[in-house]
Amino acid sequence: MSTPIVRRSRARRSGDPKPIELTARDVELLRLLNRYRFLRSTFIRAFLPGSHQKITRRLRDLFDGHYVTRVHPQFRVGNLRSHPEVYELGHQGVAVLRALGLYSPFDRVTIRPGRNAPRHEFHHDLYICDLLASLELGVKRCGLRFINVYEILERAPEATRDAASPMVVSAEGTWMLTPDAIFGVEYPDPKNRFAFFILEADRATEPITRNARGSSYEKKMLAYRDMAKAIRVHFNIPNFRVLTVTVSETHMNNIIKVAPSPPMFLFKTLASFGNFERPPEPTPTLFTKAWRRGGGLDPENIDGLASETSGTDRPAKAA
Repeated sequence: MSTPIVRRSRARRSGDPKPIELTARDVELLRLLNRYRFLRSTFIRAFLPGSHQKITRRLRDLFDGHYVTRVHPQFRVGNLRSHPEVYELGHQGVAVLRALGLYSPFDRVTIRPGRNAPRHEFHHDLYICDLLASLELGVKRCGLRFINVYEILERAPEATRDAASPMVVSAEGTWMLTPDAIFGVEYPDPKNRFAFFILEADRATEPITRNARGSSYEKKMLAYRDMAKAIRVHFNIPNFRVLTVTVSETHMNNIIKVAPSPPMFLFKTLASFGNFERPPEPTPTLFTKAWRRGGGLDPENIDGLASETSGTDRPAKAA
């Protein structure tokens, strides 16, 4: 009589996990989850070498060994069987990175774990990670170097590094801002090597305009305009662009209509990233395809841009 095949539960760990000898690829996977907090299995496979099947099996082994954690199904929507798993770093993974000296001292800037965050915040945080990971994949496919938030904070002024919330930027008498994400790109041009970008992941849940007491996307853009100097000092970056990605072409066009005049704002729509029933695939073209601008200006590419966003051949000294 043949032994029946028992499928392992997607939500529960094996009671008897097999011993794991970590590889260099495993450590890179853990570092990705330290940096991104949430990553779908499809995005993890896009970052790592090897066959999709082997990486999927390895993720299962790392899950059983508590190196990674799967986001609880209560935060998921749609047909879960057809959705890729969403992973975050497990306690054993944290221990490994700490032992190797690879766990970022700025781990407090990462967004809250899905099991503790309200459901609506989890979806926004996952949206940020989907977009930022797609941008990093696009940067790397262009043969450029992606500068992550931790590298930026390591070069930031001491006041920023020691802050309880290093991503919060404030200026006396003006606004307070917390960017969804920040990253940089190193280009080959020796005269204009570095460009920096702030990412705003808009799911069309915030009003575009509102009265003086309420928040709106227009106010957020005005804050970026008015606090440009404070942001540069806070992160010790020479200049930056604000990339807004939204899920509706109509919503994007309405935002562009009220965008401030400085050319720091770039816009793009990715409708597929707002569909919870069909999870998005990694989209490196988010970086390589042109971005919309306001004021009737022509679209602009950032995959070869450095002169207008940095204007320097090295990061600025700490203020």
